[in-house]
Amino acid sequence: MSSTKRSLLAAGVALAIGLGPAAVLLGTAAGAAEDSGPPVVTNRETVNLKADATGAVDVARIYDQIAVTGKGSVTLDNPISCENIRNLNGWGAPECTDDQFTVTIDADGQSRYRTTSDFTKDLPFSITGSWKLDGESISPADLVGKSGEVEVTYRIENTSGKLTKLTIEDGTGAKVTKEEKVYTPLAGSLGIVLPPNYTNVAAPTGVVAGDGRNGSKLSFSATLIPPLGGPVVEVGYTADVEDATIPPANFSVSVVRPYDNPSVNSASESFAGGVETGQTLTAGATTIDENLLKLSTGAGTLLAGLLQLKAGAETLNSGLQDAAEGSAKLADGSAQLADGLNETAVPGAQKLAGGAAQVSTGLAQLNGQIPALTKGVADLLAGAKQVADGLNQLEAGLDAPLPNGFGAGLDALATGLATLPATVTGLKAAVASIGTLPDCGAAACQPTVNGVVAAITAEEPDIAVAAGTAAALNNAYKSTIRPTIGKLSGGADQVAAGLAALNAQLAPLAAGVGQLAAGSAQVTAGAQQLASGLAPAAAGATEVAEGNESLATGLGAAAEKTPQLAEGLGSASDGVPQIVDGTKQLSAEGTQKLIEAGNNTAMDFSTRFALIEAAAETTKDGGLPYGAPEQSDLASAAYSMDLAGEGSTGGSDATKGIAALVLLGGAAAGGAALARR
Repeated sequence: MSSTKRSLLAAGVALAIGLGPAAVLLGTAAGAAEDSGPPVVTNRETVNLKADATGAVDVARIYDQIAVTGKGSVTLDNPISCENIRNLNGWGAPECTDDQFTVTIDADGQSRYRTTSDFTKDLPFSITGSWKLDGESISPADLVGKSGEVEVTYRIENTSGKLTKLTIEDGTGAKVTKEEKVYTPLAGSLGIVLPPNYTNVAAPTGVVAGDGRNGSKLSFSATLIPPLGGPVVEVGYTADVEDATIPPANFSVSVVRPYDNPSVNSASESFAGGVETGQTLTAGATTIDENLLKLSTGAGTLLAGLLQLKAGAETLNSGLQDAAEGSAKLADGSAQLADGLNETAVPGAQKLAGGAAQVSTGLAQLNGQIPALTKGVADLLAGAKQVADGLNQLEAGLDAPLPNGFGAGLDALATGLATLPATVTGLKAAVASIGTLPDCGAAACQPTVNGVVAAITAEEPDIAVAAGTAAALNNAYKSTIRPTIGKLSGGADQVAAGLAALNAQLAPLAAGVGQLAAGSAQVTAGAQQLASGLAPAAAGATEVAEGNESLATGLGAAAEKTPQLAEGLGSASDGVPQIVDGTKQLSAEGTQKLIEAGNNTAMDFSTRFALIEAAAETTKDGGLPYGAPEQSDLASAAYSMDLAGEGSTGGSDATKGIAALVLLGGAAAGGAALARR
């Protein structure tokens, strides 16, 4: 190296220390440890690239600086390119084999060791320029000297992506493995100074400022940190140009350590929160979807119930129609019963009571005239009591819903009264025969016998009247009342049986008279009670008839309404399948999509978070292209590409060398602390 270049390089170092950002950064490294503390190792590398205007690289050199701050001796195995390596601290080169050399640095305050060599790795990025003049593509060389509207575009791409298997969480929190490209995080800036012949400059994606010489200074930033952005960024500008030249440009790139960069770290925390949000959405949508399925099942149960109700309504309609017909018949029968009671039974019962009273009076007189026959009359009264018991049953039957024994009692009563004249005739003959007995003399008992016979003969017309009245009432009952009250004839049979038993006990004549007298008294009382009870019974039968008529009317109206009920239930059951279909559709098109969206959200944010973690792993050594010494505490890497101009003079080699040294010091802008291993 000539003395002139060495002087310029020294001046460049002084400029970097005194003026550039490296002054602060190197100062930071120098102050990282006290002079008397354990040594702190800092490794910074800058790759200096020379390219044509389109971004095609011609020369690539790497500048490596190891700084040891503190007090002590450190021996390092430093990974670096061995191609054309030179020692920038003096003459010659370190012994470098397999892209690594060993160096021992003694520090008492701060010591540095610097080298430069050919860069032999693949670049983690690319930049490609393209030009248009008046809307037509043109090469930079052809654009020189032309005029018009120029449009320039730089396509910047992070090319470091490598397929990596990542473990992420889905919407349920389950672990999922997927393959994604993991990129080394890069942040870059592109600077261009347009000469004064470029006017009406516009840079929508950048910043335009004056350069103090009537030119335009353009600055563009490029954040190439997937997933914070895409791996590709396009920037550029438009302008009107006269006698065009292609100005040189400089593109600087730094490797970013995600968790040492506040913006990237904040984004990583947001991604973690996004995973939780997606999982919460998935869980909520899953719960809603499960409830929708329950609603669908419930709707199916509802449909079955509605169909059963519809069938029941149809059955109810049929039953109401039958009930309406039956109630109409019942109303007719009740009306007939009321008519029979009012028109026939009540008047007949009143006549029966009168006749029975007359019979009772006559028999009482007869009983008083034949004290000798007390025992026989008593027996007759016992038989009559059975008749009274039967009539009491008749009364109970009349108080209860008809029929309940009235007809049978009346028939038995008529039958009994019909046989009474014959019984009286027999009695009279029996009494008369007493007068012929040897012990009955003309003076002893004949007058008494004659008196009794005369008394019986006197009562026979009344007995006949009573028997006729009973027969008439019975005939009226059979012709009018009995068909209406139905089962009342069963009671009459019981009364007939009782009267038959009474007739069988009439053999002892005296007992028969007593029983007949007592029975006739009870019959009289019963007939009177019957007459008294039939009147309210008739009134009740009238009310029952009216109630049955109302019932028939109401049942008919209800029967007319039940088809509407069945139709309404049918309509309701027709709507239930729509509920089932709706819940299924809502599940398929709503909650399932929400579940899918929640799952996708969780997996998307989880993927981004995993990409940040994986990217952090790629930069744990500061992102140095060849790696950092094992003892490094701080490491950073940067790239500087000079894109040559066309038709204009770019900076001198010496100036570019100074810029490289400035970058060497300032590369820490995108670097970060590296934990001692």
